[in-house]
Amino acid sequence: MNDKRPNDNAYTNDYDGVIYEKSSAPDKAAQQKTRSKQAPPKPVKKATARKKPPQKSQINVFLAATLFTGIVVCIIVFALIFASFLRDDVSPPPQTENPTASNPNSPPPHRAQSFTGLIEYAGGGKLSIYDFTTDKTLSLNINNLSILSDRFGNPIVFAELSPGDIVEVDYYDDLIYELSLSGEATEYPKTTARIDAELQTIYIGSESFTYNNHLVLGKDTILSEISSIDEVKVRFYKNVIWFIELVRGHGWIEFINAEDVIGGLIEINNNIRRDLEGIGAVELHEGTYRVVVKGENVESFVGDITVERGQTTYVDLSEMKILSGQLIFHVNQPDYKLYIDGDEADPNEPVILPFGEYAVVIEKEGFATWQETVEVEGSLTTVSVELTERVQFCRFTVITIPEGAEVYLDAAYIGMSPVTFSAHYGAHTLTFHKEGYKTLAPMEFTLNTPTRDDPFIVYLQEEEIEPDWSDW
Repeated sequence: MNDKRPNDNAYTNDYDGVIYEKSSAPDKAAQQKTRSKQAPPKPVKKATARKKPPQKSQINVFLAATLFTGIVVCIIVFALIFASFLRDDVSPPPQTENPTASNPNSPPPHRAQSFTGLIEYAGGGKLSIYDFTTDKTLSLNINNLSILSDRFGNPIVFAELSPGDIVEVDYYDDLIYELSLSGEATEYPKTTARIDAELQTIYIGSESFTYNNHLVLGKDTILSEISSIDEVKVRFYKNVIWFIELVRGHGWIEFINAEDVIGGLIEINNNIRRDLEGIGAVELHEGTYRVVVKGENVESFVGDITVERGQTTYVDLSEMKILSGQLIFHVNQPDYKLYIDGDEADPNEPVILPFGEYAVVIEKEGFATWQETVEVEGSLTTVSVELTERVQFCRFTVITIPEGAEVYLDAAYIGMSPVTFSAHYGAHTLTFHKEGYKTLAPMEFTLNTPTRDDPFIVYLQEEEIEPDWSDW
């Protein structure tokens, strides 16, 4: 085929290898006349344009572009899905009064933070919460879009939160998005506890817990004043007690003038029974108790006593009705002086005393003092007293030859001779003993003067030793 472009008066068109040329109008009639004399023409096929097949390089470019576009789309889709899990890779929403203002039920901002902590202050729409993990206290706000719930997911209101609550918090900046009471915290609503302040340890039964300076105390609770009998409420998390509140405190009952009751016993609510003597103050839970006091010399006392927290209630036993009796003395001498428990009494008047024991002393000049313990245990007690003249003594000396003998007065040892001593008037005996000397019969004598000028001189006799004939 000729690739050269034809001139302006002719054009080329591919059709079964035939080349058509333009002819002028006068020649057209001649051509038709010539064709009519020739054989009939073959049917002419309608000419159609034929496209050239695309080249191989163009197909490769198309396939590469399609593949590249698919890869880019996949990368973009994957990036969008992965970014939804990375909160920090997304910019925070525009600052508004509340991150969830457009939709209260929308999830928290991607950059919200979570922690478990202890409420130390609650009021005015603000909470101070101690973060267990960072050991820091955060000041956070709550508004009407903050979600509050108990440990079971039930809604609660801000007024139900109080210092000592252990909570789980989601927050953004200084605003709480969601707060719930922690399900991992444990509470004993009423128990007894023993506190060791030095070790900062609280013992509950067989369990032991620690506490620190962030421990929250409930209303009217002073840690140092909690007794082991008190009932307390405690809240702890991971073996650390963070909240303690005194539920039922203690006080004391103290009995005064208990010495007036002989053989006294007390009963409290029929389950506490103690001897009254030396009892001191009785520690009890706050409340009202039925108290019974019994004694040998009193009518039983029964009354309701109220014990207030941290207070001592005094029970004055001198107000009890003491049972009394009359004490009568029969003394062989007139004009004596009578003393009962150190106080002088009139011997010419009846002596009325409550039941009990008394120290009685009777004195008269020239006579020995009489003193005894007398018990008044009935309506009439009679005591007979025999006063004797005051005993007079004589001082004298005993000498033995040789010296160094044991001296016995009325069979009682008084010393080694020579010895000087006193003995009361009357008849006595002296006995002597010395190793290697004969024991003499008791020497009888009588004393009737204040002193004896001449001593008693006793000569001891050596024992005779029998010869030992066993060697002969």
